[in-house]
Amino acid sequence: MRAIDKRYLREFPPAMAAYTVVMLTVWPLVRTTDDHTLRALIVMTPVIPIGFAIRAIIRHILAADEMMQRLHLESLAISAGIVGVASLIGGFLAAAEVITLDGSILLWVFPALAGSFGLVRSVATRRYGAD
Repeated sequence: MRAIDKRYLREFPPAMAAYTVVMLTVWPLVRTTDDHTLRALIVMTPVIPIGFAIRAIIRHILAADEMMQRLHLESLAISAGIVGVASLIGGFLAAAEVITLDGSILLWVFPALAGSFGLVRSVATRRYGAD
């Protein structure tokens, strides 16, 4: 295993584990907290471990060779397009009052981007024959 992959495995899984712990322990307090300042702080706590996860991803990509960087760039561009069009469709349908959406739908943008990135990257990896 390459050194950059070992570093990624030291950084990314703990960040996601911390995110999971925060979502299971801290996030439920949102509904029971009346103080708006405290509620805002509670709501923002999941951003901290996600920030560390994104840092791990960025460090991994920047340390990768040019081929892997190209795979990441293509995958990100395609997945951003997919999520962007899906968001646009949802926005049009909500504006036309065909469907009802509230602000909590925004919580799904990042997971949708990450999920579509993973799928697109696996297809791109197979297409280029890369690892």
